[in-house]
Amino acid sequence: MLSQFKIRGVLGALTLFMFALVACEDRVVTNPDFRYDLNRPSVSHIVPVDDAVNVPPDISIQVWFSKVINEASVEPNFSLYPVVMMDTLNSISHEPDGSGVIYAGGEIHGVFRSEDGGQSWRWMSEAVPDLEVTSVLVGSGESYVLAGTYDGLYRTDDAGANWSRIADMDGNYITYMAAHPDHDEIIYATVGTSGVYKSNDSGLTWSAASSGLRPGVTFTSIIIDSYDQNRLFVSTDNDFVYKSDNAAASWQQVRRGLGARNIQRLFLHGPEPGVLFAGSFSDGIYRSDDFGDNWVLATGEISEPVVGIVAKPGNENVIYAGTTSGIWRSPDSGETWIETDSFQDEVVIKDLAAGTGEHGTVVAAGLRGPYVWDGDLFLRSATVDRENLLVAGDFEFEIWSDTLVIVSPEDYHHPNVIADSSTISPYVPSRALQGWIAGGRQGEPPVDINPDASKMTFHPSQQLKNGFVYRILVEGTFETGGNVPKGSRGVEDRNGNTMEEDTDRFFSVEPDPDRVSEYVTGRRSK
Repeated sequence: MLSQFKIRGVLGALTLFMFALVACEDRVVTNPDFRYDLNRPSVSHIVPVDDAVNVPPDISIQVWFSKVINEASVEPNFSLYPVVMMDTLNSISHEPDGSGVIYAGGEIHGVFRSEDGGQSWRWMSEAVPDLEVTSVLVGSGESYVLAGTYDGLYRTDDAGANWSRIADMDGNYITYMAAHPDHDEIIYATVGTSGVYKSNDSGLTWSAASSGLRPGVTFTSIIIDSYDQNRLFVSTDNDFVYKSDNAAASWQQVRRGLGARNIQRLFLHGPEPGVLFAGSFSDGIYRSDDFGDNWVLATGEISEPVVGIVAKPGNENVIYAGTTSGIWRSPDSGETWIETDSFQDEVVIKDLAAGTGEHGTVVAAGLRGPYVWDGDLFLRSATVDRENLLVAGDFEFEIWSDTLVIVSPEDYHHPNVIADSSTISPYVPSRALQGWIAGGRQGEPPVDINPDASKMTFHPSQQLKNGFVYRILVEGTFETGGNVPKGSRGVEDRNGNTMEEDTDRFFSVEPDPDRVSEYVTGRRSK
C-alpha cells in the first residue's frame, strides 16, 4: 500500500531510517484523546474507486479518513451491500389470510416480500440471486412460496432463506398460478404452450391436466370459482377461453360473443355468481353473466392489452384493470370505465392483484417496480430495505499518513520522558518507533500526529456476488457521545469528529466466469 503514497521524506529522516536497528510492527492508535482538533474529518479515498468494474468477488474494501477516528463509532456507520432494484416485475401475490404480506416476482432479481401492504420491500431470493420470475404464489400463512421461472419452478418453506428447484415443468415456463381457496395445497398452473398442470401437495409434484385444451397456444391465466371450486377457467393468447366443471379433469372451449381470441387475464366478480371478466390483448374487456357461456364487450375504450383485473378490497363494486399503458377503473361493477389519472408518466403494468381483509390493498406490478393504491393514486414503492442486504465482515484500523509527523516536544502520555523534536516524513508507525529506539530511547515514542489520518480495511466474510453492483456507504458523524456544539459547523466531539455528508461509492463485481456472455448491463439476456 505504501506505493500509493508519494514519498516526500527529507534527507535527515532518510538517514535516521537507515540507522534504525530494530524492526517493529505498526502501532495502531484508536480512541484518540491527545488533543482537540477543529478540522472536519472526511473520507478522502476509497478502494475500489467509484464506478470500478470487474472487481474480483473476494475484494477487501479500504477507506481512508482525513483525521484519526474512533473505530467504535465508524463501524455502525459503514455499510456494504448489493444494489438490488425492483424493476420489471411480472407477478404479484397476496398472502390469502389478509395479513398484508405480499410477494412480487421480477425478471432481474427474483422475489421480493412486503409485510406492510406494499409500502416497503425486502429481497427474498438472495440464495438464488438471478431468478427470472414469471409467476409467484404465496400459500396461507406463508407455508410456501412458489416462483415460476424460465428455468423451472422454485419453492421456499422459510420465507426465502432457502430455495429449491422442485420441477422443470417440461422445459416450459409458468405464466400463472392459482391456489384452491379452502385447500391451498391444491394448486393449478398455466405453463406456456404445455397447458394446465395440477399439484395436490403444495407444488412438490405436478401432473398434466390439459384434456380438451388445444395444444400449441400459450396459456395465459387460470382462475377458480369461489362458489364452485371444481369450476375453473383458463385463458389463452390465441384460442379464447376454456372452462372445466370437474377440477381440471377435462376442458371445453367457451367463446360465444368473444370477439378477441387473445385473452390475457380472467377475473371472477365475487359478489355476483357467474359474472366473469376477460381482459383481451386488443379489444378491451369482455363480460359474461353465465359462467362464460356467453360474452359481451364491456368496454371498447381500452385499446392496450389488459394484463390484470381486480376488485377493490372492501368495495367489490369498484374494479381496476391494468394495461400496458396504465390502469382503468370502473365504479359500478364493470358497467362503465374511466382511465385513472394515477401516474405522473405512462406506466407499463404487467400484473394486478388485490389483497383481502383490513390490510388489503391493490398492487400493480410494473416495468419500473410495484405501484400501490393509496386511495387516490397508485404510488411507486420500489425501495428495497437494505437491512437484509448488508454484507457482514471484519474491520481493521490503523493510523496512516503521507505527510509530516512531529515527535512532539510536549508528551501528554509520558510526562516524565524527555521530549524530542525529530521530524519524520513520510510517517509510518513502525519507522517512527525504529527511529525512537535508534536514538537511544526506550518505550513508545511520544508521537503527536500532525497532520494525521486513519485507514480502515473491511474484509467481507463471504465472496461478493458475481455480476452485481455494490454500494459503499459511509454515513454522517462517527461519534455519538461527548458532542460539543460548534456553531454553523454542526456538532463536533472531543476527538474532532464532526457531522459530514454521507459518502457513496459504487463498483461492479466481475460477472460469473461461466456465464459471462449471458450478462448484459447487469442482467441476463434471454
